[in-house]
Amino acid sequence: MPTKELEWPRKTGLLSTASPVKDAAALSRTSRGALMSPEDIENRFTYHAPSPMQEEAHQCVRDMGKAVAVFLNIALPDSREKSFAVTKLEETVMWANAAIARGVDD
Repeated sequence: MPTKELEWPRKTGLLSTASPVKDAAALSRTSRGALMSPEDIENRFTYHAPSPMQEEAHQCVRDMGKAVAVFLNIALPDSREKSFAVTKLEETVMWANAAIARGVDD
């Protein structure tokens, strides 16, 4: 896929070839205030092609998440809380699969 210049960040001043980010350290801090390493940033924003074992683990997480979602859908009354429960379950599956893909202990 050919590289396409990012127009929106440049127009808004978020990305400029003329000047580097003024406070890169502040932009790289986690919610706990710790500075993320360049390796951590690279790992978080790089595609991780799964090994066959990881593919199986990803599928297992999705299957188990789906089973819980089916149970919640049957067991809980339709409500805002049910919607939140299912949304958080989706989030849990996403983070579990990210942990499998990234393969790094935090």
